[in-house]
Amino acid sequence: MNTQATKISVGTLLIILVYIALFIYVVLRAYHLSFTHDESLSFSIINDSHSIVTTTANNHILNTFLMWVSSLLFGNSELALRLPNVLSFGVYLLACYLILKESNNSWLIILGSSLFLLNPFLIDFFSLARGYGISLGCMMMSLYFLLRNGFNYTSYPSFIKDYKLTVIFASCAVIANLSMINYLIATILIFIIQYFWLKKSSKIVSNQPIGLAVILTTVIPLLLGLLMLFFLSLKNQLYIGEQTLSAALSSIIENSLYFSTYPSWVFNSIKYSVIVFFPIGLVSIILKKDYFGKFFLITLLLIFIIIGLILEHFLFHANYPGGRTALIFVPFFGLFAYYFILHIKEYYLQKKGFVIICSLGLTIPLLFHFTTNMNLLHTKTWQYDAHTKEVIFAIEKHTDKNKPYLSVSNEWIFEPTINYYISSRKMNINPSTRDGVNLNSDFIYKLNDNKPLPDFETLANYNDISTILLMKTEFKINQPSH
Repeated sequence: MNTQATKISVGTLLIILVYIALFIYVVLRAYHLSFTHDESLSFSIINDSHSIVTTTANNHILNTFLMWVSSLLFGNSELALRLPNVLSFGVYLLACYLILKESNNSWLIILGSSLFLLNPFLIDFFSLARGYGISLGCMMMSLYFLLRNGFNYTSYPSFIKDYKLTVIFASCAVIANLSMINYLIATILIFIIQYFWLKKSSKIVSNQPIGLAVILTTVIPLLLGLLMLFFLSLKNQLYIGEQTLSAALSSIIENSLYFSTYPSWVFNSIKYSVIVFFPIGLVSIILKKDYFGKFFLITLLLIFIIIGLILEHFLFHANYPGGRTALIFVPFFGLFAYYFILHIKEYYLQKKGFVIICSLGLTIPLLFHFTTNMNLLHTKTWQYDAHTKEVIFAIEKHTDKNKPYLSVSNEWIFEPTINYYISSRKMNINPSTRDGVNLNSDFIYKLNDNKPLPDFETLANYNDISTILLMKTEFKINQPSH
């Protein structure tokens, strides 16, 4: 008995150490990664409330607010501005552990942790000052409260408590990233179904009317989310994404493969596994009448979210989510796979070895994929900004506070990040514009087309993203000798 307890505690300790290592990795990325295009646009909002970006889909409200608070407390360094998302990864890790520890099985915890955490594209967004990481942390904690009792409530107060906590965290997820609106609606629908079933089955008996606090918790965030969605629709801001659900699924998989180049069968295997196993899981739930388990809840949530996306597409002319806007599906597919394996174990294969085989069969390739893509330089979505910090630091070496401002021209995609560094570091450089390359500027940062520019020489060449930093020759001649 004591030996078994020791095994469980050692297994749990190892998993916690892995979680800590992942958290440290996220912190290191938040510290080292160059600021990116969209992060810099959010920085412009907290410095100028009249910025045109304020009324666009780029303004992830909760993230922008927390960036502002963190800026006031800790300054405008990359890590300070990314701190809310870094801390949200702690929330995400805690929620993952709370969901998985109920299995009381180290192999299942390893399996679930691999499915929820070993996706380099997902991890990207906990190291960046965008709303996606915050929304994922809130969503995962919301899922914990939704799943922890399922249909096994014994009292009305405990049911209402879980409902409030689920919706509050789901609402925070929506405020952090509006694409979570379908998740919020789905959770409300789930609890309505649970309420009526529990009442009908007499599992909870209450003559109390639904309280005002519950109604407000439900209605206010839902209305705010729908109003935000309608507002962005009017401003034609719902253009990011894909035209079909199939393209949306392909986009999630392509981004999750990150910078790895695998044979085409790997992509096709993942895509068709999702397409095939989802209906198989649904059919198995019906055949086995597994209507009150967590596998059913996750499947139902996915169905509601997909229906919501279809309605959103037709009602608001919104594209289906793709890439970063579809991040919600990474943990959802992980949860579906995890509970599907538990479902199979319960109804078809009770042998202990089944879980071990599934855990090793999924964890080993996921771990290989994650570790081969680990880096402190690149992000998948904004790879082109990998060296913008180095560029601006190289230019800074030539600045002199007692001399006129230097000028830099650039491709438009680099403008927000260059201006973030100029502003945050109070550099003696004129703000960048989106007017393109200007031969009258002191420095030029552009995509490398291998065409020489007269009167400019190469200061730095970044082959991994095919960009080049040029400095005016006469500017160098005029520099004082040291």
